[in-house]
Amino acid sequence: MKQQDNPNALIKIGRVCELIGISRTTLHRIRERDATFPVPKKDGDSRQAPVYFLRSEVESWIRTKMDSRSAA
Repeated sequence: MKQQDNPNALIKIGRVCELIGISRTTLHRIRERDATFPVPKKDGDSRQAPVYFLRSEVESWIRTKMDSRSAA
């Protein structure tokens, strides 16, 4: 199974930005302002530890935003 087919895959910040079509700075702003955005999983305790998101959670967030936009 390819990573893009696996909903439980962990994806890095760069891939999240690609899925949404935004910059890292914009993603940071969204994460600060939108409590519904998925919480990342940090791989380690250090400040430089990689951060991953669950692909299914990010895709669900995107669908929710699209649904709420079309309902307005």
